[in-house]
Amino acid sequence: MEVVISLTLMAVIIVLMMGGFRLGVSAWEKGERGVESRQRYRIVLDLVNTQIISVVPVVDPSQMNFKGDAKSMAFCSMFSIVPGNGSVPVYVKYRVGTEKTGEGESLFLFEKNLLFVKASADDAMDVEREDFVRLISGAVEIHFEYLPEMPDKGKVEWLESWDWNENKKMPSAVKLFIKKKSSEDPVVVIARIESKGFKVDP
Repeated sequence: MEVVISLTLMAVIIVLMMGGFRLGVSAWEKGERGVESRQRYRIVLDLVNTQIISVVPVVDPSQMNFKGDAKSMAFCSMFSIVPGNGSVPVYVKYRVGTEKTGEGESLFLFEKNLLFVKASADDAMDVEREDFVRLISGAVEIHFEYLPEMPDKGKVEWLESWDWNENKKMPSAVKLFIKKKSSEDPVVVIARIESKGFKVDP
């Protein structure tokens, strides 16, 4: 009887230990996935920031120059994100769209070597949905804002849209606002654009 009781207690202890071990492994794997996700998130935001600050005007100011609103943005850049584009400059278009699964908003990117893009800005802006690459998904809210002038002091006023053809210059900065979860603080990336030499006299 004593042997049976001892074996039973030993079995219970082993089961409890294995259960705790499985919970520990599960928590570790979840933590590793979280770290990997956050690292990828930071890398993507760094690449987007670099591409925005590398914006460059094209020869003809009426063609494919900077244009953006709260949910989309298009410009030419000297920095390529998509593998295979090779030489720069590239024509870039960002788009914020809703996930088909209903899991929130996503940030999409279209990029193409400028040599292979049609000269018309309207044609260039008309990009097929399947040509976009998804960079960030499952966010509560994603949007862009544009800063006309970099103020020395006082209130900073961000605009919801920007058009080179109307303003004859680049914005001073672009803000990318991303709120991943309602319970978390938003991530804000501000890409400052060096506009020296970019202004076009009316």
